[in-house]
Amino acid sequence: MSITTGFALLASVPQEHLEDGLECLPKVAFGSRAGEVFAEADYLRKGNKVRVLIYESHSTNPIRPPQISWTGVYIGQVQAVGKNKAHPHGDAYRPQRAFLHDTPGHWLIYWEVESLMRLPEAERFAISALRGLAVPNSRHPKPYYASSFKPEKPHLIEYRPLICP
Repeated sequence: MSITTGFALLASVPQEHLEDGLECLPKVAFGSRAGEVFAEADYLRKGNKVRVLIYESHSTNPIRPPQISWTGVYIGQVQAVGKNKAHPHGDAYRPQRAFLHDTPGHWLIYWEVESLMRLPEAERFAISALRGLAVPNSRHPKPYYASSFKPEKPHLIEYRPLICP
């Protein structure tokens, strides 16, 4: 399975979940309530993997302007199961502090990532360098992100070879 160059994902994940996620490799699962964004990504990716650019939220040392400081490869989503809306494999792929602090019933889906890595400081870049993905037949132009923009939900963005490692 190759990585698509048709688009990429922009996501926000708390710092402690990213750090703990390194312990879960080769695959880590992050919870989300934005199932529609991942459903659209799954439709567009046509079975390929998708590059994910990650903004580290809830950081102990916030960077200004907001930057992409992590990357990974999206491999798909799984539906939350049971009344507690847990990952189908329990805590096997969940970052430890995310799993310990999950609110039962909160997540709708879990999006799964492999090859999670923190970018070296020299390779980090401002979110404002990214462009949202233009959706065909949409009345909305593709978004440009302001220099102060911090994503609170996932976004489909243009894949740019010079930016996407």
